[in-house]
Amino acid sequence: VIHGDVCPETGNVYFNGDVHIKGSVMDNMKVVVDGNITVTGNVLQAILIAGGSVTIRGNIISSSITAGAAMVNSLCVMPKIKEILRNIKKDFYDVNSEVWLNGYQKMKERYPSLYSERKRSLDKIAEDIKEVSRFLTDEDYETVKEILEEARIIYAAGNLANAGQINRIRGRIQEYLAKTSVNEGTDADIKLGYAQNSTVQASGDVLVLGRGTYQTDVIAKKAIRFVKPSSVVLGGTLIAGERISLGTVGSPHGITTHCKVLGRNGRIDAVRLFNNTVITINNKKKII
Repeated sequence: VIHGDVCPETGNVYFNGDVHIKGSVMDNMKVVVDGNITVTGNVLQAILIAGGSVTIRGNIISSSITAGAAMVNSLCVMPKIKEILRNIKKDFYDVNSEVWLNGYQKMKERYPSLYSERKRSLDKIAEDIKEVSRFLTDEDYETVKEILEEARIIYAAGNLANAGQINRIRGRIQEYLAKTSVNEGTDADIKLGYAQNSTVQASGDVLVLGRGTYQTDVIAKKAIRFVKPSSVVLGGTLIAGERISLGTVGSPHGITTHCKVLGRNGRIDAVRLFNNTVITINNKKKII
């Protein structure tokens, strides 16, 4: 238990267990724990990373909060990279997972339509990943861009692509997927009252118990729930694996708010949606 603020006098907090901060987490401070984090006060221009759940009873301002694991890779990027791997295996490999060198004549016959189809797919994947690139580390984003570029090269080469090229990109993709899977973490939730100009990520649910969020990005593996019907979401991007439940989204002044559910059977419910709200469920987009 920390009975006051986390500030330059206390230093950053690193702990193997649960931490309860009875004050606030002040500017430029960091709290990193293996267990749960509870903050009675505010989080102000700070970074909180918990292996377990996070509860913030005050306001979150210009901060980054992560519970369990950062979810953008597993929610938004891994499925796209897996799609590339599936296509490469289908197009270049036989049933024994050996490079399909003997199948190049057949591939050459269907190559023009295949290349066009795969190019469209890769362009769409690149566009989707660019939308969430600000949530990725520089290292992860560079790796993903390199995978996309290598995929474009082998399809542009068509029947001239060699076994080394194809095996290399398959190996890079499998390495990336293995690393990302290890970092997925266990289910962990975040509970907060109000957040502004912040990023909030949870490997479980995010529950907003107070008045809402302003220009804040919220990402949850499962659900995002704004509990009060009177809550307001203004700006930012909300991404959930299964469901988003909201009060009022947007304002008459036209602040754009993005709400995205990735699951095939996902749902987005809201008390009221203003213009310039962008709703996406299972890659089907609608602008209010």
